[in-house]
Amino acid sequence: MEGRASDKETTCVVCVSHSQDAVLLPCDHSVCPKCCDALRAAGEGEGQLDCPQCGKKDDSNPSPEPRANLSNPAQQRQPDQFAADSAPAAHLTPAGDPQEANKHDAPIEAATELTGRQCPEHKEALEFYCEDDGDCVCGPCTITGRHKSHTLMSLDKAQAEIKGKLISGVRVLQQTQQNCHFKHQDLEKSTAEIKTQIDQLKGNLSKKFSEWRKSLEEDEDDALKMIEEEGLRLLTQSTNCSEELNKRMNLIKLIDDETQSLDSKDPLSVIQYSKQLLSRAAEIQKQQNPGAHKDTLNIRSISEHIKKNIDKSMMYHTVILSMIGEWARLTLDPKTAYWFLTLSDDARSLTFGYDLQPYPSNPERFRTHRQILCCQSFSSGCHSWDVEADGIAWGIGIAYGSIEREGGSSDLTNSKKAWCLHFNHGTLTASHYTLHVNIIWDSAYNKFHVELDYESGCVSFYQIGDTQRHLYTFKTTFTEPVFPAFSCFYISSLKLC
Repeated sequence: MEGRASDKETTCVVCVSHSQDAVLLPCDHSVCPKCCDALRAAGEGEGQLDCPQCGKKDDSNPSPEPRANLSNPAQQRQPDQFAADSAPAAHLTPAGDPQEANKHDAPIEAATELTGRQCPEHKEALEFYCEDDGDCVCGPCTITGRHKSHTLMSLDKAQAEIKGKLISGVRVLQQTQQNCHFKHQDLEKSTAEIKTQIDQLKGNLSKKFSEWRKSLEEDEDDALKMIEEEGLRLLTQSTNCSEELNKRMNLIKLIDDETQSLDSKDPLSVIQYSKQLLSRAAEIQKQQNPGAHKDTLNIRSISEHIKKNIDKSMMYHTVILSMIGEWARLTLDPKTAYWFLTLSDDARSLTFGYDLQPYPSNPERFRTHRQILCCQSFSSGCHSWDVEADGIAWGIGIAYGSIEREGGSSDLTNSKKAWCLHFNHGTLTASHYTLHVNIIWDSAYNKFHVELDYESGCVSFYQIGDTQRHLYTFKTTFTEPVFPAFSCFYISSLKLC
């Protein structure tokens, strides 16, 4: 049996609007006049008014005596009653009457939307934001619930603060996106260079191998296959990294777009959805940047394979290995690096620091002196490379691969197996074993040029400034392949140009 509610404003359990004219149902739940009409129209019997919250049926006279609502409707609602909303709500549309169905769409939609905007414990509208727990809460939660001693704020203020945090997070992601963009550009450039290098090397090899086609056809196919596989490895690595960067940029753009769309939403939706976006943004930030390592073809491996499997004439070795050696782009070999030397992603720069690097132990690593070798070696031909040096202590030179890895004989400046130019606190010296010659140079320029002529046994050092100035030339007879070698001390760095 329903009646008019008291003059005190109550909340409709269907559309959650406040009204002083609400109808009080026998179960003590209130419904506004508009929703009341819709419920009556949807009742199984003429004029029957079933409660949309608890599902209790009205079995009383269709024209009952009014009854006053003297209690707080919020206190009358029981937590386990709201689950019944969805079942009675289905009765609001009379079967077979599309016009009547459209007529009552508004209160039905309001009922289905009610769950997400009400406190699951008290079934009251969410009106406050709890800073301590990061949840939206209702009035009873702040009085008798677990949030009563927490710090609270209005939904409008919470929306402003949370959206501000989201915008700040997106700005950080935008910077990450820019970094990804630059790395992506570097990868595209590196990919083009690798393709060009592969084409050049394959073309040159094919030209030379054709001169010995009859007797060396199998060797040519084998060498080309190695280059193809090595190139495929690098291109696959580059493609995978590029796809990861694209995927990450798309995720960031999606979060950015969704953030912009929040401008049209209400405060509660902004708060609830912003928390999801912030969580997704944090997950992206946790992800490790995909490695943009610009690797190079493993010329050393190809060269050793050719030397091992093709030993038919010295002329053949000289031509092929010289061609490969002149083409090779030098890279630093992390397997030989001293533990406090840090390499750049492209293995072309070297810095000394005080952080121990996580290099694994192996017999090729320098363990006493702060030194490193290149991956590439030369056993014939003429070769040259440029190096930029910075800091107060560094060394540039060449060494046999058999140079010791620890002890005094492993020092590039004192070894029989190394020839180098080294700088230490203002003094530049050319050194080989017991030979040490101080060099006069212009300290205004820090770029150096190295030339190696393997057959003539010469390695020369030049300073590059306004002009190229000769500093020193070592003369010897090389008996093993030589590797470009470097040392780096204190706060110093070297870079292959």
